Amino acid sequence: MQRSARLQLVGPVALFCAVLAAEAAAYALAGNTAEAQRTLAELKATAPHLSPERMANRPPPFDKMQPELVRGLRLALTPKT
Repeated sequence: MQRSARLQLVGPVALFCAVLAAEAAAYALAGNTAEAQRTLAELKATAPHLSPERMANRPPPFDKMQPELVRGLRLALTPKT
C-alpha cells in the first residue's frame, strides 16, 4: 500500500510532470531536439516510474485526445541520428 501511494503522482508533482511532457513535445515539434531530450531527462529524473514512452503510446481513446502531445513525445523519443 505504501509503495502504491509513493508511485502515484498527485498535486504539484503531477502538474510539473505534465508541464515537462508538454514542454518536451513542444521542443520536439519545433525542431529543437536537444532541448526536448534535456526535458525528457528532467522528467525521468523527477518521476522515474513515469515513462515518456508509455505517455507517447497511449491506448485509445486517449491517443486521440492530445494528438500533438503524443506526436511531439514520439518525436522527442526518436533517437538522434
